[in-house]
Amino acid sequence: MWCIPCPKCSYERQPTDTAPSNECPRCGIVYAKYRPPMDRTPQRKSNTGLRFALVLLGLTLVGALALVDAPVATKSRDREKNTTPEFTAGVARVNLSYSMKNPGRVKFRDSFMSHAARGLAYCTQMNAQNSFGAYTGFKPAIALSDNSIIRADQLDSERFMALWNSHCSNPVHN
Repeated sequence: MWCIPCPKCSYERQPTDTAPSNECPRCGIVYAKYRPPMDRTPQRKSNTGLRFALVLLGLTLVGALALVDAPVATKSRDREKNTTPEFTAGVARVNLSYSMKNPGRVKFRDSFMSHAARGLAYCTQMNAQNSFGAYTGFKPAIALSDNSIIRADQLDSERFMALWNSHCSNPVHN
C-alpha cells in the first residue's frame, strides 16, 4: 500500500497503524486541516517607490533654487503698493506682535503713521500678555519701515521719549 508522508512530521503510515486514515498516527494532525507554517523571513521589498520619492524631492529642490535665484519682475504699481502707509502699518503691527510672548494676543490703540528720518514710523500703544497670560498694560512702541522695533519696556524712559519725539512728531495725513 502506497502512502503520502505526513506534511508536518514526514511520517509514513504503516499497515499496523490503528489511527483513522485521515490522521497522522505519529503527530495526530488531520491531513485536510493542516496548514503549513507561514514563512517568517522578511521578503526584500522593492525600493522603486523610495527612488521615485528621492528623484521627486531632488527635482523640487532644484526648482526651488531656480526660483530663489530668478529675478523678480515687479511692476512699479506693486512697489508703490508695498510702501503705502496702510501696508507699512500692517507689517509694523505684525513685527511688533511677534516681538511679544503671545503674538496673537497683542492689543493696539492710539496708532498712527509718522514721517521719520528713515522712512515711515508706526507709532502706537500696545498691550501684551506676559508669561502668565495677564495683560501688562498699554505701553508705547515704535516700528520703523526698516523692520526695526523700539519698545518703551526695553529702554529707559528718557531715551525712549527722545526716540518717540524724533520718530513720531510728524504724522502722515490721509
